[in-house]
Amino acid sequence: MRTIQRTSSMIAGVSIRRTLVLFVAAILLAPCALAASVRSGSHKQKEDLPELSMSAPISSFKVKIELYYMPQCPGCRQLISTSISEAFQTAGFSDMADVEFKPWGFHHREDGHPVGRIFDNVLESCALQTIGNQHQDLQFMYIECIDRTGTFETNPSNVDRSCAKVIGLTNAQTKQIEECAISPEGKAIAEKYLREGENMEMAYAPWIVVNGHHSKEQEDQVWNSLFHYVCEMYSGPYRSKECHNYDEDLIAEQL
Repeated sequence: MRTIQRTSSMIAGVSIRRTLVLFVAAILLAPCALAASVRSGSHKQKEDLPELSMSAPISSFKVKIELYYMPQCPGCRQLISTSISEAFQTAGFSDMADVEFKPWGFHHREDGHPVGRIFDNVLESCALQTIGNQHQDLQFMYIECIDRTGTFETNPSNVDRSCAKVIGLTNAQTKQIEECAISPEGKAIAEKYLREGENMEMAYAPWIVVNGHHSKEQEDQVWNSLFHYVCEMYSGPYRSKECHNYDEDLIAEQL
C-alpha cells in the first residue's frame, strides 16, 4: 500500500484512476491466470509422459500363453516337466504370464461326432475349470501330477482323485470334476478345444500360442525356457526380480 500511496502522490487525475483500475484487475485476474497455467501444465505433462497406473490389474499386462496338450503324450510331458515346471517354480512368473492349459487330442470325426480316446481330455478340462484360471499355479500342479502318473490311460478316474487330493481339492470339488466329466458340459468343453485346434490347423501337440499367435520361433523359445521368454516379452510394471539375473547372464554371454 505504501508503494501505491507514493505512486498516487506523483500521478494525478485520470492517471490515478487508470493505475488503480489496472491494479485491481491484475489482482482479480491473477488466480484465473494461475489456474489456467496449472491446467495447461498438467495437460502438457500428461501428453509428454506416458501414464502407467500401478493400480491397474496385473492381468492387463500379462503375456498370454495358451498350451494345447495331450494328457500324458511324451512330448507334452517333456515340455511340462522341464520348461513350464521351471517357470512356475520361479518367483514372480505368474505375475507376468497368464497360462491357459487346454487338453486336446487327435480324433477323427464320423457324422459330426468325435471318435477315439476323449474321456481323459474331458476329465482334465473339467478339473481345470473347477480349479479356475485364476489359480493357474494350482492348475499346473494338477497337470504335473497327472503327467507323473503312468496309469492315467488305463484308469483316469483314480488318478484324478489321487491328484485332486495331492493339490488339496476337497471331496466336493473332486465330485464336481467327476460329475462334469460325464455330463454334456464336460464334453462341450473338450469339443471346444478340438474345434479351436482344427481352426488353427494344429498338426501336433504340444501346440503353443502366445498372445493369440503361433510360430515355430516362439515355440522354440518356449521349449528352451518359458520363463526367460516371458521376461523378454513382458513390458509391465510387475516384472519378476529373477528376470534381472537372466539379463545379467545375457550381457555376460555377449562380452
